[in-house]
Amino acid sequence: MALFVKRDGKMPIKVNVDASKLLNRLNQFETNLNTLPWMQAGGIVRNSILENFVSQGRPKKWAPRKDKLSHPILDKSGKLKGSIDIAPIKDGVSVGTRSISYAKFPQLGTKKMVARPYVMVQGEDIKDIQALFRKHLLSGSV
Repeated sequence: MALFVKRDGKMPIKVNVDASKLLNRLNQFETNLNTLPWMQAGGIVRNSILENFVSQGRPKKWAPRKDKLSHPILDKSGKLKGSIDIAPIKDGVSVGTRSISYAKFPQLGTKKMVARPYVMVQGEDIKDIQALFRKHLLSGSV
């Protein structure tokens, strides 16, 4: 980038400014703002979903099973719980499962199965995510 300056109407002075480092830093800031805090927020939500399995439903406990099996509700094999992942998307993050074909049935319920929603964001998660973004924006750590 070149900047031309005239001093008192005399001969112009040419000043060369290499703005590439500044532009690279601004681009990195934008990239980090679009990914880092979102992925961290996704981690908060993922941990909350995993806690829903441990607590067997939050804030309201899931309906008990009719059978007398010993394993926790929705956790016979661990596949559903283990499939919860985080993926960056444009201007955000996706948290959930894409690999388990039956995942929607316990979440939403069916005619024969009561819903046991496990993908839920709790009030404390919202507060934690707000604090996370506030920290990133105010500290310039992105």
